[in-house]
Amino acid sequence: MAAMTTRTRIGRNLRAARQARGLTQAALAELVSKSVETVSNLERGNLSPSLDTLVALADAVGVAPAALLAGVGADHGDGPLAGADASVLTDCEFCELAGQIDPESAAHLLALARALASGSRRRR
Repeated sequence: MAAMTTRTRIGRNLRAARQARGLTQAALAELVSKSVETVSNLERGNLSPSLDTLVALADAVGVAPAALLAGVGADHGDGPLAGADASVLTDCEFCELAGQIDPESAAHLLALARALASGSRRRR
């Protein structure tokens, strides 16, 4: 199976986040001052969003910009995401939950994630 492109991953993450928020493509397009055609093309992976557009889309669907990038790079090389289950990386659940907790808890969660990642790299 061919590796999923960055545009396709972002598009799938955007669609999932939009649908989870209960927005139509038209409603999202209006929120970010883009055409419905542009939103459709972004979701299908036919276009790559600019950084400004990515941030605006994330704000509109209520997720961190990182949630729209979840899984990007997972199919490349032997980086920290190599071999990871792509279905876990593309559902945005972790990023959405992290965005709902208070800043102190988020800092603890980040420290825990870094420690887990560090331990995982040492075991390789």
